Amino acid sequence: MSAKTIAHAFQIQAQFCQAMNSPLTANLLHHAAKNLLANGVMTKLLPHWRGNPIADALALRFAGAIHYAVLKGKLQSPNNSQWENIANLITKEETFLRDFINRNPPQTNETGRAAAILPALLEIAARASRPIALREMGASAGLNLFPDRFFYDAKRWQWGEQASGVRLTPRWEGETPKLTAPLFIHSRGGCDKSPIDLKDEEAVMRLRAYLWQDQPERQARLLAARTLALGGGVDVERMDADDWVARELATRARGVATVFYHTVVWQYLGDERRARILALMEEAGRGADRDSPLCWLRVEPDDAASRGFFPIRLYFWPGGDFLLGEMEPHGRSVAWRGLR
Repeated sequence: MSAKTIAHAFQIQAQFCQAMNSPLTANLLHHAAKNLLANGVMTKLLPHWRGNPIADALALRFAGAIHYAVLKGKLQSPNNSQWENIANLITKEETFLRDFINRNPPQTNETGRAAAILPALLEIAARASRPIALREMGASAGLNLFPDRFFYDAKRWQWGEQASGVRLTPRWEGETPKLTAPLFIHSRGGCDKSPIDLKDEEAVMRLRAYLWQDQPERQARLLAARTLALGGGVDVERMDADDWVARELATRARGVATVFYHTVVWQYLGDERRARILALMEEAGRGADRDSPLCWLRVEPDDAASRGFFPIRLYFWPGGDFLLGEMEPHGRSVAWRGLR
């Protein structure tokens, strides 16, 4: 892959970072792109990337590697004028940084995205009048398997236990969620190709590395959610998503609304797995009934995502396909429609 192509991918990601209130990360990626085009140290760090730098989130891998170096004490937290220090770090720690980039595809397990998950579950609970079985694809460390245990304060409305260590404060537009719906979680489960062990401090450090350095509130939420998840007793299974979905669909309980969901995972699964999951869900959906409904909740980028919001979509069998609203990728802002 040419340096020009990689630099372009970095510039695109830098624009997203700027739009999502991370000027430090945006500046880092702009400097890295300029260095690539100038045949600088970046060309030695990323000499022959074989994949698609956008699909592989190469820019985020690089930003994560730099943050990991900060967490490891190899570099003081950079500000917007420290590219020279970062270039020196790349020269001194080339193997260390390349190892992180090659071995650690992006994982954030962004708890802010529960600002879309929880309202969707309330809609499902109100419509289905059934306990809910939560099943998350690409669950990473499993932090978003417990959205019902977070506290939500959108100013216009609040939901959950105020004593919860995980507090979400999204800017809210549109309809109010169905706050009085009886939400009862029957069971929880998740899969990931490379799950994060929350008991492993080194693994948690790698997870933290993908949270942008100038957004400390995300770090605080992650650590609070870690404590909650460790007490929840749910382990994320190491399985490919399509195999896991096939098994979970075949064994789903009667009298329960089974909700499969994922947030910013779909792009990483590959064409074959995506096609198989779609076929499995559609086949199972045709057999769903009102006693045991099947739901598929997705918060994923689409062609309109360049304006900074991801659609929140819900397949509900029997029922239909619904656009519930839109969300800023880290859950800072939600425009809600609900089930219409």
